[in-house]
Amino acid sequence: MTIRNKLILSIGSIVIAIIAVYTGASYLAQRHLLLQALDEKLLCSVENLQGGLPVDYHDRIVNSGSVSPEE
Repeated sequence: MTIRNKLILSIGSIVIAIIAVYTGASYLAQRHLLLQALDEKLLCSVENLQGGLPVDYHDRIVNSGSVSPEE
């Protein structure tokens, strides 16, 4: 193998490694942002739902028949 081929192979390997690291970091950052947005939406939904239920609603639930369908 010539020096030129070794140089091209080593530069190519470095470029591929840099691309792999950048892709991994970009994926993790994007995933974190998406999960954070989802958590905020879920928290907002739960806070809005709590306003429509009686205070002890969840404490009274023991099984599927604990709370009447009307309630």
